[in-house]
Amino acid sequence: MFHIQVNQLYSWFRVLFKTTPKEYLLDKKIEELTKILRSEGNGHVIFYYAYKLGFETESGLCHLIKRKTHLTFTEFARKVLNN
Repeated sequence: MFHIQVNQLYSWFRVLFKTTPKEYLLDKKIEELTKILRSEGNGHVIFYYAYKLGFETESGLCHLIKRKTHLTFTEFARKVLNN
């Protein structure tokens, strides 16, 4: 419709946001998790948060948190709730 090639759009995205679209979305999921934890607390099982963020399993969420923050889910949740 707009006659823009995918790799051109990808390149523009990287210039504007200084990251890939995939990493951008993963960073947004971490931000959303932070908001959820602050508003709802840590009273749910990990799967609840994983499901809310679009992960099929809690391990996907745990791996993301570990890769982005170098913390376990429990450590991350504690840090968010204490700040």
